[in-house]
Amino acid sequence: MENIINLFNNAIGWSILHSLWHGAAIYIALSSAFLFFPKINADNKYKLSYIAQVLLLGCFINTFIKYFHISTANTLEPEIIKKEQFFIHLNNLQSDSLSIIQFFPYIVSLYTLGIITQIILCLRSFQFLDRLKKSSSAFLPLEWINVFEKIKSNNNISDKTTLKSSDHITAPITIGFLKPIIIFPTAYINKISVEDAEAILLHEIAHIKRYDYLFNLILVSIETLLFFNPFMWLISRRINLEREHSCDDFVTNRINNPISYSRTLLQIELLRQELAPKLTMALSGNNKNTLLNRIKRINNQIMETKKTHFNHQMLTILVASVTFIFIAWVNPIDGKQQISKKSPNQETIDTRIEKSIAITTSLDTIEDVKTIKKKKIIIKTDTSEVTLTDNKEVQDYLNTAERKKQLEEIEKFRKQTDETFKSSEWKDMISNLDLNSKNIGAYFDSPEWKEKMAKIELKTQESLDEYFNSEEWKNKLNKIEIITQKKLDKKFNSQEWKDKIAQIEINTQKILEEKFNSPEWKDKMAKIEIKTQKILEETFNSPEWKRKIQDLEKLHNSN
Repeated sequence: MENIINLFNNAIGWSILHSLWHGAAIYIALSSAFLFFPKINADNKYKLSYIAQVLLLGCFINTFIKYFHISTANTLEPEIIKKEQFFIHLNNLQSDSLSIIQFFPYIVSLYTLGIITQIILCLRSFQFLDRLKKSSSAFLPLEWINVFEKIKSNNNISDKTTLKSSDHITAPITIGFLKPIIIFPTAYINKISVEDAEAILLHEIAHIKRYDYLFNLILVSIETLLFFNPFMWLISRRINLEREHSCDDFVTNRINNPISYSRTLLQIELLRQELAPKLTMALSGNNKNTLLNRIKRINNQIMETKKTHFNHQMLTILVASVTFIFIAWVNPIDGKQQISKKSPNQETIDTRIEKSIAITTSLDTIEDVKTIKKKKIIIKTDTSEVTLTDNKEVQDYLNTAERKKQLEEIEKFRKQTDETFKSSEWKDMISNLDLNSKNIGAYFDSPEWKEKMAKIELKTQESLDEYFNSEEWKNKLNKIEIITQKKLDKKFNSQEWKDKIAQIEINTQKILEEKFNSPEWKDKMAKIEIKTQKILEETFNSPEWKRKIQDLEKLHNSN
């Protein structure tokens, strides 16, 4: 049991360590693709980011399987081992220096604790969503329901999709993928127009058409397993951003005036801030900056210069590259840096590194060869294969000139490797790398950088305020209001609308007449009259009522 735990710790530990440089490499590739191909639409950016996240999870699982297989193979009877796996294992497990493997039990313990914490948070979120679905109400304005049914029909959305409201949320959200539910905050009902509600519903319908709830569950599972990896969170942030951009594009392609949608987003954010903090997959996004970028994107207003955007992208790639190089240096896997090591109870039989072959066998196994004749030790090279069946043959093989020459070459290579790591050039390179890392960290913590970011945010806010307070924006809104008013007037004054209202009145009158003239209604009214008559008779004939009447008469006569 203890051996299995050690194997598991070793596989998980290496998986966590390698996942960091895997994440750095994938994030560099993703950022470079977005940087050099800026015209990729939001939906394709979302798909690329999601593929990158799944690829990172695949690398983590593959690394775990690989190291667990190598560790397990070296605990079994001697057999032919793949040369690449053996040298990676030999490099990682048989180094003369202090090995990071010593810390794996602590790393795996922290990882397990983190996994448990993530699972608890997920379960609490699902419980909240379940309570939200059960407590939500179907009470909504008739106009909203009509608009919702129209949108469902136009976009081929299943009739199982429903629209509800709730007092427990502050922004519209979509829950479920088999029977999706769009939930509006109850506070929005009397504060936004039908046009704004239509734009919001289109945004949520876009989430349903794209199966975002299902893909978000998969994304949450990946985040739970790889919570320790900062590059995973950066990719997740990109996925969430591009998902909202894709839904925004869906809305702007289906409404006449995209500017009005940006105004809707701003209004939703103001309403949200009046109530409480945000919830997941809300229309207004995850934070103020995200909402601001979405509004700028819809209005096609570039508040920052292309040079600034390019510099930010390059800085991201630079930081990820430095991380990638640093982690790759800490965990070298080059087959040329192998170091052989003998333990008190282990004999390693290997050939030259250039031929890349090796087999590890314990001394206990060599002794067992005397009594168990069926056991064989097979030493395989690129050009030949040697089969040893007893202890004498093993000893003869170890004393051959070919074997001694191989050991001399391995020892020579070990000395060369030690000289390289002890050389001044290597130490200078490591020192420069550490210094550059500290300089980058100091720059991001410097008042200069913070002041620059504060100025950018202030300038962006001022530009946005200036635009929304500008005469151009007010004229656009006035034109929109005039056009909308004309359309409404034309609609309500049209013969079609008047005929529809007249038909509604006629139908309503018929329904009321049928209702009030029906035998059921007449019977109900007759029962009410009889019951009322009985109550009045009992009241007027009661001693209490008669006593009150006599008291009133006495009072009247006395006056």
